[in-house]
Amino acid sequence: MKPPFTSAGGRFWSRHRRFPNSDAQDDRPALQRLVGKYDPAARDEHNRSLRRAGEEMVFKFEYDRLCQAGRRDLAKKMDWPADRGEDHRGYDIRSFAPDNGEERLFEIKTTNRHARTRVWLSRNQVETAAHNPAGLPRPENLRLQ
Repeated sequence: MKPPFTSAGGRFWSRHRRFPNSDAQDDRPALQRLVGKYDPAARDEHNRSLRRAGEEMVFKFEYDRLCQAGRRDLAKKMDWPADRGEDHRGYDIRSFAPDNGEERLFEIKTTNRHARTRVWLSRNQVETAAHNPAGLPRPENLRLQ
């Protein structure tokens, strides 16, 4: 068996330590119950689909808003870089103000938890928001059910 990690050229072994009086089989049922309740792959997939649903809802909303304002030209210029996997830009959707065509950048945070659930912004997202004075003057909360 190869060591899971190496450090400074030497081997680093990490083993689960047991109390001398414990049986190796004692914790298997508890571990199986925990894994059955908490599947990180399923949780990540759920969060990705929830994020995409929130972004899609905002994109469609903005597109319809521009079209209803008679600005189909701006609606066609909208961009959704997060849908292409470009998460490094500091925003998820680029739209425009219908009256003057100013760019509006949206960072979408979607949750199915309580409306007061905290969300986190990366440094890049905060810096992008600081350099986007044409953005919304205050956050608008949209909630998916």
